Amino acid sequence: MIRLGTRLTVPADLARGAVEGGKVAAAATTGWVEAEGRRVPVPRPGEGEGVVANRGGRPVGISTVDGVTRAVSAVCTHLGGVLDWNDAECTWDCPLHASRFAADGTRIEGPALRDLPEVPQTSDR
Repeated sequence: MIRLGTRLTVPADLARGAVEGGKVAAAATTGWVEAEGRRVPVPRPGEGEGVVANRGGRPVGISTVDGVTRAVSAVCTHLGGVLDWNDAECTWDCPLHASRFAADGTRIEGPALRDLPEVPQTSDR
């Protein structure tokens, strides 16, 4: 008797992996394109709000938490995904692999191992 082990699922697993990889690629592209559409300076975000804008071709995350407005790189230090602001947690979250960062760029969790670099703020905000 010939047993057909789990190896027959490999093509299905590869197909699922390709679909998930495509979703990650789409999320990565979308973040960069959306950041291009909004240039710094931007209006100061309200309390607990954040916005991603573009400064010199790079996404910048600008947020206001506890009355302090900060600017950090909005590019995840893991694989370069553009971060989204999470209103409920007041964090920068990566849509690619779920790394999370505090408003000041400090790494909270995820596959990213480094904090987000601070970006000097412009005086015209």
